[in-house]
Amino acid sequence: HYLAPLPFHPCLSLAQDIMSPHRAPIQDTSGRLPLQPHQWTEQHTEKALLSSSAQSISAHNRDLTRSVELATKQDQERLSELADSKLAGKLAETQALWQAASEKLEAAEAEELLLEVAAQKTASALESKHVPIERCAEWREIRAQRPRAECIRDGVEIAINALETECRESCNLLLSVATAQAAEARRLKAVISALKADVKDKRAALAVDAKTAAIKEAPASETPLWEYSSSVGNGYGPFGPQWRGATVSLCSDAEQAVAVSTRVRSKAEEVEAGCMEREASRRAEITRQHAGSLARLREACALSEEHLGRLSAEGEAIEQRKASAAAAVEEKEAAIAVAKERLATRSERPDRERVHDEAQSALQNELRVLCSAAQELTHSICKCDDDLARVEAAKAKVTDDHARKLASLELESALFDSSKGSTTGW
Repeated sequence: HYLAPLPFHPCLSLAQDIMSPHRAPIQDTSGRLPLQPHQWTEQHTEKALLSSSAQSISAHNRDLTRSVELATKQDQERLSELADSKLAGKLAETQALWQAASEKLEAAEAEELLLEVAAQKTASALESKHVPIERCAEWREIRAQRPRAECIRDGVEIAINALETECRESCNLLLSVATAQAAEARRLKAVISALKADVKDKRAALAVDAKTAAIKEAPASETPLWEYSSSVGNGYGPFGPQWRGATVSLCSDAEQAVAVSTRVRSKAEEVEAGCMEREASRRAEITRQHAGSLARLREACALSEEHLGRLSAEGEAIEQRKASAAAAVEEKEAAIAVAKERLATRSERPDRERVHDEAQSALQNELRVLCSAAQELTHSICKCDDDLARVEAAKAKVTDDHARKLASLELESALFDSSKGSTTGW
């Protein structure tokens, strides 16, 4: 607007025609006679007037040019200062965004490493749960080898099933935690990738803006530089909230991702600690139930041995009593034979002497008593045989139960000793 054309003036146009170096000299083409002196004077006056007017217009234009030059110089200085100020502000703003993005990137990378370590711990914990599950199956298979009468669902069996159930629930929980960790790891990778690209762009922008701010002189150009081209300054993206919002959004996403990842790591540690605590409680319950089962088996074995000793002593006493009764029966039979012989001998007396006297009554009473005693002794021997059979049957049952208890005790003791020496602690 400083170089706008001046308004049209006829004298200015005529002066420009006169002062033009390319203007041809004035020639008289009318074919008339040369001018007269008074005509020449008028023409000279007219030309002088036109010359004065051209000089006035030229002076006015020079003054206008000088004022335009001063105004443009002031505008140039003002615009240059404004551009430098805006460049400095842009550099500061870009530096602040770059610093914030770099800090968020560093925090995200550190969190990614921590999450990776936590994921490895979770994977190890998940893998370690297969050992007690397999151990529970092995225990059930080994305990199934006990005698059939001893294969009962005791406290040890219940504790083993509870431990296996707890381990499987722990596997499900840890698998859910591992899935969440994998999702957060993918999210962190995406955030870190975006932050790296943004930090790289900010670093390049800082370098370019710093280089731009350092430019104070430009090389000479063959083409006029004052002709502003519309292509200069094109190809720029949105500025303002959208430009700042991209980095701010990335930083916000990174902060949220780090916060969620931290919560996931904390939850993973809580789940792992809870699983370990519950499994330790189940293992302790197995050890307690196992120790109680071993104590009961030892007590049952001791009681069976005591009963076996008593039954053996009772059997020996019955055998002795039976032998004594048999000897008494033989003795009674010999006495019965004597009593019969004596009665038979007295029957040889004469008829007048064969009276039922006291001697005859005594002999008959002796025979009767001896026969009754022999019968009772024989009955006692039969009772001794029955008692001995019952004692032997009871002894056989106790012996069989004692053998089963000993087999179970040996198997359970081997399992208990192996559990104390195992790495799982049970």
